[in-house]
Amino acid sequence: MRRGGAGWGGPGAWALALALVSGGAVACAPASTVAAPPAPAAPASTALPAPIAAPASTAAPAPSSLSPAPPPSAFARAFDERSRRSAPPLPLPPDVRAAARRYRYVFVAGFLNEGMRAVYFSDNRRALADAGVDRGAVHVLYPGSGRSVEDNIAELGRTLPALAAAGPEKLVVIGHSKGAVEALGFALGSPAFVRAAVP
Repeated sequence: MRRGGAGWGGPGAWALALALVSGGAVACAPASTVAAPPAPAAPASTALPAPIAAPASTAAPAPSSLSPAPPPSAFARAFDERSRRSAPPLPLPPDVRAAARRYRYVFVAGFLNEGMRAVYFSDNRRALADAGVDRGAVHVLYPGSGRSVEDNIAELGRTLPALAAAGPEKLVVIGHSKGAVEALGFALGSPAFVRAAVP
């Protein structure tokens, strides 16, 4: 998706700056560095009602009163710790474990993956290793968050065929968030590849 030729999160796109405030609540404020697109002009024959101001009690706190957002590494550590405290996964039946070893796996990371690369898909990769899938059969792609969906789909169009050509096993492609959108966009534009290389 391109808006104003800038791609996701660039100038001309809408963005929100998220900050954690005391008590664990999340407040949103417009990012000061990102310009909003101009509002569409109303037709000359249509009169627009006057804007209604929100009551002071429901207004978002001023940006200066928000606590700073934690760095991505702190978020990744907290996420990983909470993941370890969750219930263990159910064991896979032996036939499923054996079938898992017949494929190669490609994970496509989502938006803002740059701050979490060490832990992105770590549980999935660990589960595949526990099922006996060789580490060389698991690939993680990190599309650029600052690039447009179209640019990342084009990159997948170069990377996925190269991975498929590296071995006879079919590819299981798993995308998360924006990565899922990009993987699906590639699949929709490449049906012959999907039929040949994806189970």
